[in-house]
Amino acid sequence: MQKLIIVVHQIGQEIPEARITIPIRVVKIAHKLIPNKVREELSAEGINIDDVVSALDELQDVGTIMEVETPDKHIIIAIE
Repeated sequence: MQKLIIVVHQIGQEIPEARITIPIRVVKIAHKLIPNKVREELSAEGINIDDVVSALDELQDVGTIMEVETPDKHIIIAIE
């Protein structure tokens, strides 16, 4: 079963601040339930969750979908 993985690192730290693992089937349904505050926080980091979910339909392989780096965070979104 494929999973969407979101990993958030503080710059300079090896241990992730957060690691979220969600089965792809659940993401396609549950993304509609994400609170606006969380959507705004993701958007502030340059991540549009609706675009990520749309991309899942087109992906056939596993691997990194997107990486976002800000002065204090490194965010990786991948399929495993």
